[in-house]
Amino acid sequence: MITNFKFNFSAGQVCDEYMSLELTANDQVWKIETKDIFCFSIDISLPAVIEFGLGNRQDNDTIIDNGEIVADKFIRLDSLEIDGFFIESWQLPEELFCFETDQLTKIFSYYWSRNGVAKLIIDKDDAALWLLDCTKIITNK
Repeated sequence: MITNFKFNFSAGQVCDEYMSLELTANDQVWKIETKDIFCFSIDISLPAVIEFGLGNRQDNDTIIDNGEIVADKFIRLDSLEIDGFFIESWQLPEELFCFETDQLTKIFSYYWSRNGVAKLIIDKDDAALWLLDCTKIITNK
């Protein structure tokens, strides 16, 4: 089933540079222009694995002054829409987004501040059924 996903992101920059973002799904690749707030919409066939490839992050891309982070290079998924159904990221279990860093460390989050790949696995051919399964993860039922 063809389903529309709209991803709404925010990003942090260091020295006027943002992290790079490339989405991959159903053998298609999209290079996304990142800025402070941005969104991207794709129509894909389900089931699917959506990969978020992140790069352009250096070890010195977190600026700390007197123990406070004053600048950080990151990309955060703030919300998404699935066929027009709006979901804030906090309403989704972080376990849905498996982020694997270049050092092969796995992190479950929708806040990404390392180079690597985050995967969103939609294992159903119906987005509504998939969302119901997500509810089971949230409620542990």
